[in-house]
Amino acid sequence: MKFNIHLVVLALGIIVFAGCSQDQNQPISNDGIAPGKIIEAVVTNIPGGAIIKYTPPSDEDLLYIEAKYRLKNGNEFKVRSSVYSDTLVVKGFGDTDTYNVDIYSVDRSENVSEPLKVEVAPLTPPIENIFKTINMRKTFGGVNITWENEDSDPIAVILSASTKEEGPDGPLEVIETFYSDAPSGKQSVRGFDTDAYRFRARIRDRWGNFSAYKDVVINPYFESKLDKGLFKEVILPGDVKQTEPWNPNGGSSIPRLWDENTDSRLVGFNGDMPDNYTYTFDLGVLASLSRMKFWQFTQGDGYYLYFDAQYRKFEIWGASELNVSGGWEGWTLLKDYEVVKPSGLPEGLGSYTNEDKEIAFAGHDIEFGLDIPKVRYIRIKVKSTFSGLDWGSCGEMTFWGDIN
Repeated sequence: MKFNIHLVVLALGIIVFAGCSQDQNQPISNDGIAPGKIIEAVVTNIPGGAIIKYTPPSDEDLLYIEAKYRLKNGNEFKVRSSVYSDTLVVKGFGDTDTYNVDIYSVDRSENVSEPLKVEVAPLTPPIENIFKTINMRKTFGGVNITWENEDSDPIAVILSASTKEEGPDGPLEVIETFYSDAPSGKQSVRGFDTDAYRFRARIRDRWGNFSAYKDVVINPYFESKLDKGLFKEVILPGDVKQTEPWNPNGGSSIPRLWDENTDSRLVGFNGDMPDNYTYTFDLGVLASLSRMKFWQFTQGDGYYLYFDAQYRKFEIWGASELNVSGGWEGWTLLKDYEVVKPSGLPEGLGSYTNEDKEIAFAGHDIEFGLDIPKVRYIRIKVKSTFSGLDWGSCGEMTFWGDIN
């Protein structure tokens, strides 16, 4: 008998549970009566949008206010505010035309009022202001593009180029899309010879709006990657010994600069920044350098990026002949460089965005001036690290130029 009672109770429990499951997403009650209409609204237009201040109805069961609007690209958006607010912000408009916005009040039974129709006329949208700042110029092996994004709006910078076969008047193909929400951006695309190419830039915002196009026709400067198989370590008087990590008495780690592995790193423990932390190496060939790439060490999937002993400020010096005394006679300053975190986030372990990480993993691009002399020997002078340590560490360096 007890067994049968248990079955009945279990069956009733299943029925009750099933009934609750079917109704759990429904309003507790539905009186079928729509709430009152929004009484009035005042519009303040802002760049790419509008602030709408309204007077809600007095219904006791009012739950939220909702605005619906459509952009020219066909995308529809909804914005809600709670019963405790009197303001809605609508965004995403790609121009300064007039748009209709319908505002509804919704009660706890999900009954919807008649709409209050308002017009908004957004000010110049951020995408247009960003577009005006785009600058493209020729660089070694390609094009360099910069832009300003004062409000750090999430954008995509779409870059297209003509083909070598069709020339600058032929069709263009998308070659790169840069995603950024940093206050400014600087990127380069390489791999082009010295023929004329048309490059075209366009901005897309998170709402699906597009800017106009900006075109430039350029002949990139010639460059080729220097053969790392020719690189050799040079030890000069006064240079800081670069050793194995956590082993000051170990062998030299300078060859890790050109092993094509940013997880491996060189470490120098006994420096005195900013005045006396240098090391030297031989490129193996006399070259007119165009640029270099510098990588932070990326161990642990970038665990220490922009932190600890990573170089923050350093100088790159070059010489055609080696001054074995360790003095600075015959050396030319090629670049005084600072590693900058694009997001501007404060210093700290793991304090970086995905964009910061992507740029670090891609390598920091360092361009040299067109008027620097030919060099064969490179001397690195580290002036500071991200955590202010008196020892430094980095992952990799690669050089490009013309050896003819």
